[in-house]
Amino acid sequence: FVVYNPDLEELTINEVYTRQLDGTRVEMPQNAFVYQLPEECADCGRFYHLRELAMVHTGMELGCTIVVDYTIHRRYNFLHESIPLKRDCPVETLEVLVKYNHDDMDLHYAIDGFQYLNANDVRRDETGSTANNNRTLRYTFNNVQQAPREPYMPADIVPVLRLYNGTPEFTEAGDGKPFDGAEET
Repeated sequence: FVVYNPDLEELTINEVYTRQLDGTRVEMPQNAFVYQLPEECADCGRFYHLRELAMVHTGMELGCTIVVDYTIHRRYNFLHESIPLKRDCPVETLEVLVKYNHDDMDLHYAIDGFQYLNANDVRRDETGSTANNNRTLRYTFNNVQQAPREPYMPADIVPVLRLYNGTPEFTEAGDGKPFDGAEET
């Protein structure tokens, strides 16, 4: 599920398919993309303009791999994202890529609940161009474990990557410390 605001953002699906155990690649048909109102917005009229893209995956079998690659293009310079780093099922590779202009945005980032990640499977790369001051921040998380399903777990048991511009403020549970471990290149 991908939630976005069509008034301010454009969603581009780069690639979505299922890779079965025998290596067969099953592409998603066009009617497998369902645009709907996010469940959290059902009873709040001022959020009826938000959209959620639900992808109905085809060719599913036990042990298959689902590949989802999408891009959200923003038409504004405000950024405040919280990306959970554990999902309903294990994830082979989770990559978060942020392209921005350093003149327009002072980007801050941190991982809350970092102690629940395997630091050897986390990589951060930041590259930039001096000509136009464009920068790229890439986080790659390998072998992401499944999120626990037990009720009454601590709020920070699921690590969260926080990306924001402006003044860094951490008001939710978690350590809010900048990423300082693992390998950097």
